[in-house]
Amino acid sequence: MNRLYLTLPLAVLITFSLASCHPVALPPEQSTATAPSAPEATAPLVHASSFDATKYENVWVHAIEEVEHEGRSLLRVSYPFTEQESINARMEAVTQEFIDEWRLRATETEASYQEYKKESGTNPVTFITHYRQYFDVSIANENLIFFDIVRGFNTGGTGSSYVVGYIFDRRTGAELTISDLFVDDSYLERLSDLTREALLESIAKEELYSDPEWVQSGTLP
Repeated sequence: MNRLYLTLPLAVLITFSLASCHPVALPPEQSTATAPSAPEATAPLVHASSFDATKYENVWVHAIEEVEHEGRSLLRVSYPFTEQESINARMEAVTQEFIDEWRLRATETEASYQEYKKESGTNPVTFITHYRQYFDVSIANENLIFFDIVRGFNTGGTGSSYVVGYIFDRRTGAELTISDLFVDDSYLERLSDLTREALLESIAKEELYSDPEWVQSGTLP
């Protein structure tokens, strides 16, 4: 089994990514012709105004990669850890469940691959088990932190993905639910309306492909 571990601050990783997007000034080509001089223009920094590094403070990334069965089974996961041990334990636990699921599925798929190969005498390319998990911080302040855990699967057919959200009290490390953030149930109607509007807007912009009727029924309080 090939396993790779990596631990880095999330803000550093994102800063490196943004830095790679900045335009680089190239030296002018040599020419014997003269041209009138023009004032130099300063290229704007890409994403500089939209990137908020403060929400990634004290958030670190733990990354794991495992490769089995000559690359047919591939796992790549990353998950957060913070200054709160209870938050770290919870994020590690849910990630371990994902890893265990991959190992079980990879073993079953590899057994099917070997059986098919023995019977057919060919090397099928559809017997794969590729799992991927990464995360982002959607909201963070001194009291709360919201993590979006994104998971993707490819087992030889059409891949799929989904997102799971986790909310924590940053002072105590306790895991919270949406209802813990409000004093009563009046938030449900407003949250339903906002969710429906956002999804329908994404459909109109062709950023999301779905049935508007499903959106209407699926966003009811």
